[in-house]
Amino acid sequence: MTAPVPKPLREVAGVPLIVRIIRALEKGGVREIGIVIGHLGEDLRAGLSDYEHRAKLSFFPNEEYEKPNGTSVLKARNFVTGPTLLLMSDHLWSPQLLKSVASYPVAEQESVLGVDRRIDACFDLDDATKVQVRGDRIVRIGKELDDYNALDTGLFLITPALIEALDAVNGPRGLLAFTGGRRAGRGGSNEGGRRRGRNLDRRRHPRDPRRGRTPDCRAW
Repeated sequence: MTAPVPKPLREVAGVPLIVRIIRALEKGGVREIGIVIGHLGEDLRAGLSDYEHRAKLSFFPNEEYEKPNGTSVLKARNFVTGPTLLLMSDHLWSPQLLKSVASYPVAEQESVLGVDRRIDACFDLDDATKVQVRGDRIVRIGKELDDYNALDTGLFLITPALIEALDAVNGPRGLLAFTGGRRAGRGGSNEGGRRRGRNLDRRRHPRDPRRGRTPDCRAW
């Protein structure tokens, strides 16, 4: 019987998905990458050791990987000390999108999401996470939306305000990184690359009752 392969290590044109992502981040100027590892996490770590990386890799174990993606984000809380890229280890995107998201002048109480407005070009619309954007603000996000004008790319720029907001509403069942139907829950590994950022459309984080304020999130 063939041993299971972590999804991020599955190859595209001979190169594992996560290695492609790491190389793209490195080319984009990211020097430090945090990777949350859950199911088959040690296999993923071992697979990555077969490749050379210019960026420093840090690993954050998540034994609660069956919970939604917000739980994975909280496992890497110590990595998020300023504007930080947050992305999935199985999503591929263009260098131009990375540059736009990473260069967005995100405010302390904001996060940013890269969106794709070329809906007709999507080959699997049923599986895509839809986004409703009004002006520069994200109004709603979810796979089941009927009214939408963009698609989620899975590439975020977040700030420590998101970590604080997630902490405030975290519970025994875990939580989504963006609630209220705005972010689709997904387990597995998340990557974050530290770098100052800019360019996107916007939307709110979970309300933080300790601050009495709601951090804001945008999309580009």
